[in-house]
Parts: sequence; C-alpha cells; structure tokens
Amino acid sequence: VVEEGEPFVERHLIRVAKDHNPRIKIFGKLSSHLPQTGELNFSAVGRALSSLLGIKYDASPPVEKLEVLEKSLKMLTPRTLTMCSGCPHRAAYYAAKKAIRTVSKGRYLAMGDIGCYTLGMYPPLKFMQDVFCMGGSIGVANGIAQTGIKDPVIATIGYSTFYHAGIPALINATFNKANIKVMVLDNYVTGMTGYQPHPGSGQTATGSQTKKVNIEDICRACGVEFVKIVDPYDQKSSVAAMEEALKFPGPAVVIFRRLCAQEYLRMVRKKGEKIIPCIVLEEKCIGCRTCVAAFGCPAMGFDTVKKKSYINTLDCTGCKVCIAVCPYGAIKQSEE
Repeated sequence: VVEEGEPFVERHLIRVAKDHNPRIKIFGKLSSHLPQTGELNFSAVGRALSSLLGIKYDASPPVEKLEVLEKSLKMLTPRTLTMCSGCPHRAAYYAAKKAIRTVSKGRYLAMGDIGCYTLGMYPPLKFMQDVFCMGGSIGVANGIAQTGIKDPVIATIGYSTFYHAGIPALINATFNKANIKVMVLDNYVTGMTGYQPHPGSGQTATGSQTKKVNIEDICRACGVEFVKIVDPYDQKSSVAAMEEALKFPGPAVVIFRRLCAQEYLRMVRKKGEKIIPCIVLEEKCIGCRTCVAAFGCPAMGFDTVKKKSYINTLDCTGCKVCIAVCPYGAIKQSEE
C-alpha cells in the first residue's frame, strides 16, 4: 500500500484481511517497507518493490530523467520563494524595515508565524529571523523581551492565525509588560489554506452571514494601549505607524490591512474591470536596483544589457507600491 501521510488505508486493509483472509500479507509503512516520514518519491517506492520482489534495485535515476534535468537547468532561471505580485505583506515588511532603520539603526529581532507572510523570511526582505509554530510568534517574542534585550522585538502574525492562537499571548504581553511590537498582517482572507471563513470574515463556513469580530477591538480588550491600522500600500503612513510603535514604551500593535492580491484579481476579473499596470521610465531609471534587490516584487526584473529595471505588465497588479519604493521617481502607472 503506497499512501502519503498516515498509513490509514493500510491499517484498515489489515483489519479487513484479518476477518476475511488472515493469511494474506499486506505491505507498506507498517511493515517498514516504506518510510513513515518524509516524501514518498520514486526511489522509496522502487526500493520497497525490489525488496518484496527480491530483485536488485538500481538507485540511479533513468537516463531520460537526467537529460530532462540537464536541459531544464539551462532554460529555467533560479528563483527563491516569494510572495505574489502586489502582495500587501511585502509592502508591510518593506515599510517596517524602513522604520527600523530610522528608529534603531536597522537593529531588531523578529519572530515569524505560519502563513503566506512567512515568505518574508526569504531574500530580499529577510524580515524575520525565526519561525517557531502557528501562533508562536507573539509568545516567543514575549520571552525574548523578558531577557532584557535592548533591540526592538517584533512579532509578525496573520489575520486568521491571530484569531486562532495569538490572543492568549497578547494578553500575556500586556500582563507581563513585555515591550513587544506586533505586526498583524490583515489581508481579509485565510490565503494559505484555501480562503475559508474566519471570525473576521462576517460569514460562516455554511455561507450564512454572522457578526464580524474586529482585531483592533480584541487588541484593545487585551489591554494594548497602542493600536494603529494602516494600509500597507500607503508607504508613508505605514512607515510612520511603525516608527511610532517602535518608540512606544510597551506592547504595541500595528494592523496592516489590505485585501489579498489574488482575491483582488479575482474580484476585478469577475467585474470585467481592467488592471492598469505600472511601467518603468527608462530615461529616469539609473539602474540602482532598489526595486529588485530591496523590494523584490516578482513582477519586476532587471535588464543586464540596458542596466535598467523593467516591469512585466502581465504580472503587475497595479498596486503602485513600487512607485513609492523607487528613490528616483522612475516608475509610474501606465496610461493604457
């Protein structure tokens, strides 16, 4: 029996076989022919079959596969994991880093959480230094703050995760006077696991309307005195809010609220509306690569021949954050 995850089918087949044909042998994870952890790739299955059939197993990949890999490496551009084009989380992290450079000369410690926003750990943003578990960011940040560290301690947590497991830790922060700064990345959806409803969506899993539970109200009820709500696309306001939070003597929460870029695109397409992308003005671009190397939107690239940045208009969502990012005013929204 070859199955991902727990040996559910294998276990039930063994029970059925016991009643109907006790002599039948069932092989799989429970018989140790297949590993109970890790990925079930062709090598793992191949080794299991060769063991059962008593034949020698050649662990080397087929020649055809090696040829495909060799060709693909020449065709594909290496890339890191990243958030979608127009993702508001990217804008939130970028604004936070600008604020940190101003307030603490770039020194800080940030704990991440589980969700789309975890991708903020990767280049070029590299915002969080560690991620522990779902709902763990605020709790771990509490502990770090109690060590007496002088640098700002930040916890990043998503909209749904905050409802799920962030509230008790926030209460703990106010009770124990932990000087932590919490970034709640509110994109209105549970984006990583299927866009299912949550307490802030105003809709139950059956589709019926219900009361929305606002995060800002919960934060204030938990005793947090500093609670600010900003639109991460508004970089000026976002940077100012983070600077204020970093200077506040106690727990502070900044809620970065803007609809998920993928959900926005779905809504726009349903309405038949046109997305107006941004473009790079080559005559103004000096090739500093700030938009690519510091911001990192996947819709942006750099032409190594022209030494100019460019925007793939098919990927651009028209969020216009890159306009605020460019230090030379070389980006604008297309007029088309």
